[in-house]
Amino acid sequence: MDAPSEDIVRDFCGKNSMAIFELKPLQWEKEQFGKIIAKVKYDNALYSLVVPFEKARDAFMFLVKAWLQIAYINNLTHMMNDEDVAMVLKKLQIEYSEAKKKAEEKHRPKENTRNVVLQKDPELEKMRRIATQAVADMEEVKQKWSGWGFAQRRMNELKDLEEELKKVRMGSNIPKMRSLISDAYKMMEEIEMMYLDQQKAAETMLIADSVITHLDLVREYEKYEKAQKVKKGKLEKTPSDIYYIFFGKPGIYQKFLGKDFEKKFSNRGALLYKSIDYMVLFVFMCIVWLTITSLYQHYVLQQEVFFFAFVDFALIGLLLIAINKLKKQNPIQILILSIIAACIYFLIRYLLISNFAL
Repeated sequence: MDAPSEDIVRDFCGKNSMAIFELKPLQWEKEQFGKIIAKVKYDNALYSLVVPFEKARDAFMFLVKAWLQIAYINNLTHMMNDEDVAMVLKKLQIEYSEAKKKAEEKHRPKENTRNVVLQKDPELEKMRRIATQAVADMEEVKQKWSGWGFAQRRMNELKDLEEELKKVRMGSNIPKMRSLISDAYKMMEEIEMMYLDQQKAAETMLIADSVITHLDLVREYEKYEKAQKVKKGKLEKTPSDIYYIFFGKPGIYQKFLGKDFEKKFSNRGALLYKSIDYMVLFVFMCIVWLTITSLYQHYVLQQEVFFFAFVDFALIGLLLIAINKLKKQNPIQILILSIIAACIYFLIRYLLISNFAL
């Protein structure tokens, strides 16, 4: 605990029902004691605690069960920024509330139903669970984006939809429940995409020379997760849902590859400029292959070998090297150089065949 005096530490532990076995100043780096740092509220001040847990979630669940008010939590080995910390705290608080509610329901005394036999509908129970998850997801979306000031109309519609779903969840109208859940996930996806579109302009690329950004990754993963929920609940499917239900998670990489290939082949001038380098490499690989095969025929098979292809490939390689030295990122210039090189190739080839009777 980071505190100015031992008295504060003892007072803090005493009021929070914590037994002190040993109390002494920490003489080494706090990272050697634990990986997770948390800040808790006490007497209108924040005090830092370092706890020996590997994950922030485990540390949060441990501390919150001790009735500590956690205002901040982070991992000392890879620190998150304040925005990510706030988001993680919200998710952990929701998770703890739901776990606590489930535990209370589990230990709640059951009513005397000795003389009553109830027939449960598995499909209805399943839809109610999905509806409960949808309500939790809507709460998360509202907490996440309510302060950003965009898509206010859609946020109000989402709130109304949540209230209606809560009411329908208490009944047994499965088609109505399924329809509302489908509308809810469509609306949540739309709000997520509106935010990501706003942030797109300021985002950097994940990989150099790629059109794919971190926001693209977040966007497609959100669509993938939504498709899995739609599949599980047999909800109405959008084209995006159908795509990710069919391809699964590899569909994300397939989309990104398609975008990058589209970008690469859209710039024909750059493609033509780089193609000369690849052609030079290809020609010299052919020459190496011809050399290996001719040596094999001569020394292993004891055959006389002479390939005119050597002359062809050598001549083509020299002309391509010349084009490579003179080329500029101008398709017309590269085309003219190629025509000139082709004329020189056929002329030299004709002279070689005529004079040496090849």
